Amino acid sequence: MKYGYIQGEKRFFFVLSSLNVCDRSVVYNHIGLSATAEDEPQH
Repeated sequence: MKYGYIQGEKRFFFVLSSLNVCDRSVVYNHIGLSATAEDEPQH
């Protein structure tokens, strides 16, 4: 998970990525203003 700051809005944004550990490919990406358990995909 990474986060950044939106200067003009004084808010943070989050980038959440799930990776396949075998081949290091990205399985899921989430970019948004929140990063909660509900943002993670359900399998």
